[in-house]
Amino acid sequence: EPKTLIVLRRLIKRLPPPPEQNWQHPDYVLFQAPPAKDWWARARTDKKWYLDLQFHTEKGLFDEADLARQLALSTWNDIEDLPKYGEGARVRVHTGAAGYDRVAMQIYEVGDITTLEFEQFLAACYEGYRRMSGLEED
Repeated sequence: EPKTLIVLRRLIKRLPPPPEQNWQHPDYVLFQAPPAKDWWARARTDKKWYLDLQFHTEKGLFDEADLARQLALSTWNDIEDLPKYGEGARVRVHTGAAGYDRVAMQIYEVGDITTLEFEQFLAACYEGYRRMSGLEED
């Protein structure tokens, strides 16, 4: 739903200092804080039923189970009239050998991101990205 992306952009623009937006690719929007070399957030817009969000942030900032509880996104099975199924969490924290963690989430509707908990996640995630990119002191 385009409205979800519009609301997400507004939330991100409130972050101090707001990251730059890159709309050059037809399938996703990137958000990056120069002079960082890597993007902070990517919103994939090519999914039929949802907005696929990915965030880079400092390692160890989020625990997957705690973040899933905090954001309280319902499972696909709990969303009525949607031909997509699944019992798993729509929030994942991917750790690996890279110098950052990747937080991935699937956003179905505007209500998924218009919560205080989501705004707190965005702020903490962006601060973590800025620290790991050397843009902000601890």
